[in-house]
Amino acid sequence: MVNQGHRNTGSLRGTLLIAAPAMAIWDWCDVDPTLSIGGHTASLDAAYLGNSHDINGKITFIVTVPRGTPVSIGKVDPGVQLKIRYDGNSSNGIPVAISAGIKAKTNFDTKLTVVLDEKQLVVENGTTNNSLDYSFVTA
Repeated sequence: MVNQGHRNTGSLRGTLLIAAPAMAIWDWCDVDPTLSIGGHTASLDAAYLGNSHDINGKITFIVTVPRGTPVSIGKVDPGVQLKIRYDGNSSNGIPVAISAGIKAKTNFDTKLTVVLDEKQLVVENGTTNNSLDYSFVTA
């Protein structure tokens, strides 16, 4: 009888690293700004195709409405700055102008989505460090 005991097979263990291609994903805020403009509900969403670590500061929305238009702001993500400006007068409906800006270290594709009273009005495409602008008139 032969005692084989413990045999060391000299197995070589290693780790295989596979380099995956860099991927960009659309990123957006957890709480899109929602506001009431003259009794109409508006939801604003600005997204960017890139890494949140490359964004400089907050995503900024500027909403311009006529003087005297009642505006109330719902919840807003901490990464968003929402400014309301009053300019001009309203004669037939409420003219609304929206500007969204995303500053970044590099250029990313961006998009602005505006939903009014649960109806999507637009998706505007652009790039970081440029403003996305959209205007509409409420009925």
